[in-house]
Amino acid sequence: MQFVKLKSRGAAVSFLQELLGKLGYQVPSSGYFGDETDVAVKDFQARNNLVVDGQVGLKTWTLLFDKTRPADTFGDIFLSEQDLVDFGKKYQVELAAVKAVNEVES
Repeated sequence: MQFVKLKSRGAAVSFLQELLGKLGYQVPSSGYFGDETDVAVKDFQARNNLVVDGQVGLKTWTLLFDKTRPADTFGDIFLSEQDLVDFGKKYQVELAAVKAVNEVES
């Protein structure tokens, strides 16, 4: 994930705000990392024994993902191993090639 901090903008900030909202923080979904988002991030970091700096890097993202489980939101949209095998058989493509494309496109 992208490193974000106070005054950052973009999709990563919007996603951060969505995750914080799932945890009960009242932050705007603006895509702008303003003061409210900064306060929420610092509170989250303090509650989770992280360095309280308001900067969302690897460790903060990791704990946010762990606490909110965003992948569960998407349900079964990811292809299973059997889906890849079936596709390869149907279109007579080697499984390794199907997996390689799937990896890149995912």
